[in-house]
Amino acid sequence: PNQKGQDSREAFWDNGLSQRRSKHLLPSQITFFMILVTVGTDLPFDRLIKAVDDWAGETCRTDVFAQIGNTNLRPRHIDWTPFIEPFEFRKKFAEADLIIAHAGMGTILSALHWGKPIIILPR
Repeated sequence: PNQKGQDSREAFWDNGLSQRRSKHLLPSQITFFMILVTVGTDLPFDRLIKAVDDWAGETCRTDVFAQIGNTNLRPRHIDWTPFIEPFEFRKKFAEADLIIAHAGMGTILSALHWGKPIIILPR
């Protein structure tokens, strides 16, 4: 537990997000944060991309960007690109408030370097 008696999961979701998502706010008052999804460059991860795309559509999220790899899948609700140049990737990583990724060491180390929360899903 942290100083407020919360475990790390509660602390993460209580870092202002819960206040910004309160059901007492008008939709125009809700602030979203940028989510970066990356599957790396070796293999596609269609289950992950489809799940995030479906979730973004159901929740009207417009703040999700995904690097989807070489795949025939075409997400409908998120911004995406098959591959991204290293400079642009670093820029997206720096802007992101949350990373969702495959279990690649490069992505995990980048999240640690940038101090970004990361959700890791192995293929």
